[in-house]
Amino acid sequence: MFKCFAFLMLSLGLMLLQGCTSLGNIEPPSVNIADIRLQGATLLEQRYRLQLRIQNPNPVDLPIEGLSYDLEINGKPFSKGVSSQAITVPRYGSELLEVEGTSTLFDVLRQMAELRKGQPKAVQYRLTGKLGLSNGRREPFDYQGQVELPE
Repeated sequence: MFKCFAFLMLSLGLMLLQGCTSLGNIEPPSVNIADIRLQGATLLEQRYRLQLRIQNPNPVDLPIEGLSYDLEINGKPFSKGVSSQAITVPRYGSELLEVEGTSTLFDVLRQMAELRKGQPKAVQYRLTGKLGLSNGRREPFDYQGQVELPE
């Protein structure tokens, strides 16, 4: 009985120690779009290269092993992608991460129809996803912005 209790206490202690040495409680990083470029297109699929700016508001470096994201334009799904590129965002710093994304012909046609309908002065976008941290945790992000259209 004592051996089981000692083993349980040792296991609990190791878990607490691991929690203290991992990233623990961090303030969520902000992720926004720095640039987007069309990489290639076929009849049914378009590929984009997005540069995402990741800002770390924490007093510790933020090691990222990858991410997944979804991009909405004017409230409608537009592009999604993943990256396994590993980077470390320095404490109180920022880094650019290039990711590839794809959209379908239907996504593009839907956006063109929306633009023709109302002649909007700006395009609203929302970038959501999850950062894969080196400690196995997945940190969600959600950023909304707009791009003014020329008159």
